[in-house]
Amino acid sequence: MEIKLAVIGCGKWGRNHVKTAHKILNQNLLSVCDINSSNSIRVEQISKNIKFTTNIDDVINNKAINAVIIATSAETHFEIAKKCLIAKKN
Repeated sequence: MEIKLAVIGCGKWGRNHVKTAHKILNQNLLSVCDINSSNSIRVEQISKNIKFTTNIDDVINNKAINAVIIATSAETHFEIAKKCLIAKKN
């Protein structure tokens, strides 16, 4: 199965994940989600081809995405991971 990835959270660690995933997966890094819309600028500096959203439902409802990296604050991990797993995203 080909990995089609989204990164949820684009703070300090999230940006590192985005940079690394883009180097490894290139166009298969489909989306980055962060509640802070100003982080879209940082994502665009990595690649203009990565879709940026502030709405986690855009990731959850995107059938093309089959894997996620959760790089949000620790207290949010459980709820986000639960939503992703229910949506069949590894």
